[in-house]
Amino acid sequence: MKKCIANLIVALIIALITIFSLTNFSYAAKDTEDRKQTIDGVISGADNFINSADTNNTIDQGSLKSTIDLIYNILLAIGLIVAVTAGAVLGVQFMMASADGKAEVKEKLIPYTVGCTVIFGAFGIWKLVMLFIGKM
Repeated sequence: MKKCIANLIVALIIALITIFSLTNFSYAAKDTEDRKQTIDGVISGADNFINSADTNNTIDQGSLKSTIDLIYNILLAIGLIVAVTAGAVLGVQFMMASADGKAEVKEKLIPYTVGCTVIFGAFGIWKLVMLFIGKM
């Protein structure tokens, strides 16, 4: 009974959120003069934005490369630590488990292998992209 009431409350909350998020507001100018003023204001604001750009603002490529390399190395180290730790835990579980436990550990090896492939494949792709960008 309590579960039914909880499900009903959750469904009611979802319905209310859906109803309140479907409201549409439309803002339009009353006549052509208001529209023209609005368009002129937007265009002048865009012109001011473009004209105020600092042409001396350049990115230091050496600093950017060192920052990217630092982030790459930190994330790679974290990925290696997590992969080795998870592999060691699975290995100890496999050695200590009975026949049924070994089957469960083997089932856990599939997501572990896929995760390692995705993580280190992503790092490999990242490194290749950075090498090709550096040669351009």
